[in-house]
Amino acid sequence: MNEAEIQDVARVEGYEIVDARHMSFTDQVRSFAGATHIAGVHGAGLVNAVFAPAGARLIEFVGDGVAPDFYRHLADVGGLSFRRVSCVVTGNASELHPDDRRYNDILIDPEAALAALKG
Repeated sequence: MNEAEIQDVARVEGYEIVDARHMSFTDQVRSFAGATHIAGVHGAGLVNAVFAPAGARLIEFVGDGVAPDFYRHLADVGGLSFRRVSCVVTGNASELHPDDRRYNDILIDPEAALAALKG
């Protein structure tokens, strides 16, 4: 995945990069409760959007054709705007799920990311 490149694009647009895996639950709630924009790769970290205020934007980067509409529904229930950015699924399989392409790495198109992040 081209994570560092996309994080640089996000920083230029004023996004703060957070990694919920390394935050306490309290810090996760506090961080997402104050967010106006949330962007991330499809996965458990985006569940924190439940703490975001109504009107916040949720942007999901996901492999083309491999994800359910879970985060779209979460956004609808929470009053968030939602945008999904479909990404190329690579051949890099997950160690935990080598036979399920839903867990493969993705490549995010920087121009598509920029368009989504700008709104």
